[in-house]
Amino acid sequence: MSRVGKLPIAIPEGIQIEKEDNLITVKGEKGILKQRIHPDMKVIIEEKSVRVERPSDNQFHKSLHGLTRSLIYNLSLIHISEPTRPLYISYAVFCL
Repeated sequence: MSRVGKLPIAIPEGIQIEKEDNLITVKGEKGILKQRIHPDMKVIIEEKSVRVERPSDNQFHKSLHGLTRSLIYNLSLIHISEPTRPLYISYAVFCL
């Protein structure tokens, strides 16, 4: 089983995740993001977590399993729920 794919995704407060066919929609205070997933992957949305399951153990489905989980995780946690981080550029590298 994919080590990345088997981990459940915790849904943060204020985030809503919906699934219509192969389209995952994540809504939060920062906006709405949508991501299409492969039709073979099964996404199970529970109250406070999301799980991704694959239909078989062939190499293609194993690859999609981890990828699908990572895409949903990035939508829900990184882009919608976390505050925007200021970007600081260090100029010390350029002075060498």
